[in-house]
Amino acid sequence: MGLSRWYKSWRHGHGFGVHSPFAYRMVREVLRPPHGYAFYAEKGIMHPELRLIYRILVDRRPSTVMIAAGSQKGLLSKLVETALPSVTLIDGGTPDMLIVHGMADVSPEAVNAAVIYLNDSGHPLLAKASASLVRGHIYRNPIRALIIRDDRLPAQIFEIKF
Repeated sequence: MGLSRWYKSWRHGHGFGVHSPFAYRMVREVLRPPHGYAFYAEKGIMHPELRLIYRILVDRRPSTVMIAAGSQKGLLSKLVETALPSVTLIDGGTPDMLIVHGMADVSPEAVNAAVIYLNDSGHPLLAKASASLVRGHIYRNPIRALIIRDDRLPAQIFEIKF
């Protein structure tokens, strides 16, 4: 990562240069909350990435979630049920939220989910979403990405460490 890209990632990660109120709140409260700030029951989750997914779930509150993962599917399913006990886990169709772990295959219908979390920013779905984003935000870094499609948001891509 070049120095200018690192600096932009650091700035956006602390909320500087993020002019969208939605994106600023997303960065400061969900993706990179201040030290000591925690969502309810988040402290019992030991792995940082699982805490991140938990915060995204609680913030976005999807009614249906699809998980595309290999051996981690059981763990991610339990996390989803902990965050939102009333959520429906589905295996087909278009979910409200899609969680993709690694390079797992994703069905064509699932690609249209309103919220997509990718724990591998090298997944082909990120490039496809970036090219076709009309309304919404993409938060990405060299490791992971979050795509939020929303008709109320302008198309923006944020390079951010989270």
